[in-house]
Amino acid sequence: MLVKGYTHIVFGEELHPRSCVAKYGTIKENELKNIDPNYKRVSLKKKHRYILILDVKNKCKIIETLKHPILKYVKDNKNCEWSNKKKK
Repeated sequence: MLVKGYTHIVFGEELHPRSCVAKYGTIKENELKNIDPNYKRVSLKKKHRYILILDVKNKCKIIETLKHPILKYVKDNKNCEWSNKKKK
């Protein structure tokens, strides 16, 4: 599954969402713009998330409740930032 994420730039400092909540109490765009008029929200590349369901009896129920769609396993990782870096 691919998950979209954001970082937040408040007062010129790039913050992870958890750090932003710890420091300013929110990650809501309109509230952060009240704190810093130059606030920016930066999209990150999507990430692959892999899960292994161990509860065989309830596997179907668990799959139905997943937030993101299940996609086929990706082997090439062309959309990942780290896969484009040259190996030394």
